[in-house]
Amino acid sequence: MGNLDGANGDCSSPDSWSFPTREGLRKELQEEFTEEQKAQVWHSAAEALKDYHDNLVERWQKETDVLLVFAGLLSGVLTTFNVQIYQLLQPGPNDATLAVLEQISKQLDGFSFNGQFLNSSQPARPLNQIQPPFVPAATAVWMNTLWFASLICSLASASIALIVKQWLNGLTVGLSGTSRESARLRQYRLNGLLRWRVGAIVFIPSLLLHIALVFFFTGLLILLWTLHPTVAVFASAFVGALVIFQLVVTILPTIRWDCCYRSPQAAGARSIRRLTQYRFRCLATLDLWARRLEETPSWRGRERSDILHATGELDRSIAVMPYTTTLSTHYLETLHVVLSDLPREQITLCFEDIFGAWEGQWGKSAWRHTHSVRKEFLVRPVLTALRHLLAIDSEKLSPEMYVQWTAHSKSLLERFLPNVPFPDVELCTSTFSLVAGGRGDVAELALSRLEHQLAMYQARGARVKMCTSGVEDVDQAELRNFDSLLSWIKAARGVARCLESALSEYAPSSGAETNLVCHRGKYVLSRFATTIQGLDRKAVGCSMSAEEREAGQFVHSFSYGICLIVTPLLGLCEQDAKYDVVSEEAIGNLESGWLAVKNMHPYVGIAVTRRRLKRNLGTANDKLDRGFAALREALGLLKTAS
Repeated sequence: MGNLDGANGDCSSPDSWSFPTREGLRKELQEEFTEEQKAQVWHSAAEALKDYHDNLVERWQKETDVLLVFAGLLSGVLTTFNVQIYQLLQPGPNDATLAVLEQISKQLDGFSFNGQFLNSSQPARPLNQIQPPFVPAATAVWMNTLWFASLICSLASASIALIVKQWLNGLTVGLSGTSRESARLRQYRLNGLLRWRVGAIVFIPSLLLHIALVFFFTGLLILLWTLHPTVAVFASAFVGALVIFQLVVTILPTIRWDCCYRSPQAAGARSIRRLTQYRFRCLATLDLWARRLEETPSWRGRERSDILHATGELDRSIAVMPYTTTLSTHYLETLHVVLSDLPREQITLCFEDIFGAWEGQWGKSAWRHTHSVRKEFLVRPVLTALRHLLAIDSEKLSPEMYVQWTAHSKSLLERFLPNVPFPDVELCTSTFSLVAGGRGDVAELALSRLEHQLAMYQARGARVKMCTSGVEDVDQAELRNFDSLLSWIKAARGVARCLESALSEYAPSSGAETNLVCHRGKYVLSRFATTIQGLDRKAVGCSMSAEEREAGQFVHSFSYGICLIVTPLLGLCEQDAKYDVVSEEAIGNLESGWLAVKNMHPYVGIAVTRRRLKRNLGTANDKLDRGFAALREALGLLKTAS
């Protein structure tokens, strides 16, 4: 409701609460934790990152070693079979001799004696006419196709595994210790592993070996069925049992969460089932690639250059990687400590990374599974992130940056803060009040969250503390257009509602706290009414279009805004416990300002007001007449009672 860059109006009470300036907020955020505390959290994150990186590389190293051994064994077996079976694809060395002997036998059978002559009914023919063209058997073709394909898959898996092993060996070069520089280099390389899908490439050799095994068993069964059916039946039974076992242990982990049969094949089946397969990055255009080849630095030089340009992004990944890789809530308890060391544009992305880790584990139902985590461990980091965003002067941002700032603020308020009472009342209320001091959708959303928090606090004393933090001086608002005016009036309504709830039946027994709330609330509402009375109505009305001004849109929209503040003020005056919060002077100033606006234009029908606010505001004037009359009556009864 107020301007963070401006100071609040002086209040005579020494206990009056005031909002910090942006410079004060930045200083508070920077000095909230000591360098030793930040260094300890960064060291803990670097240790967790090192453990995760080293364990990941070691696990992939072991997997590739096993795959290389199995690929060598399978290739040796396949070579033995292929050496024998490929001969079935070409004619045998004795085929020509057999054809000649067959021709001789036919000629001998065709000899006949005719007097003194020996006649033959089978004439002599050349060898190419005697021997028919060679056609290999269909079973021989299938066996050779399957077994040679199996051999190719086996050798390809060994080749890919060898290449991956070389990549993994290169990852450990130049990595030692857990300093910030080493952590950034380690995070940079780890991001490269994830970005270029090395985990998916590690999965390829295993997949190729399973395909090779299927090809081999299929060819083996074809061979056995051509030799002897009894042997083929028993072999088919064993192979079928193995295939069923493989299918069960691959599919079962995608159905049962507690199943421990986890393998690359099961992970692939799970990804297909959830329809969240990997998205590969598009390749750069050839023109851009050619320009990048003009001057190519060394790998280490390019690493250092990229790290310097992506320091903030790498620090953000280091800060959240311990949690996103382990899902241990211990790391969320200290996340807010290091947020001040991150660039402000990276702070909100920390929570996007956390949300991405949740979706990776639970899919679209992540919010249901993580409600307790957000309630117990994420509130403090999110509120701290909001305070960092508040330290940015949003009014001086470019339109594009302001849209981004608004999106980040709304994301923190809507997605990551559960609608439950927060344990740290002071931090919660002061943060929401600071956000509500702005304008636009973010301020209204923060005000709504503040009111919801107020409604959920039932313990004595909590509401008073909330109200004391929530009432900000409202006369510092820059009322440049009608939208900012309406947003400002809504914020003032929030102050009145906070006072109404804080002074309800849940009010504390401490008279000092009650007097502080009453004094502060009376001051704020009086200043608000004074500002309404002295409002430059013509300047605000000029922000509307000419058509809207001629139609009297301003007077009806303004009446709607004043209705928002009158209702909670009436609730304050009608409470059983009579508190001196609403003054007769404030009501007079508020009514005077409204009447001045009302006299600017005659009454306009309901259809005009619906076009802007989409609700029936035509009776707002009558409501205000009754509301101000009720306020004066309640104030008269209050004076009589006192």
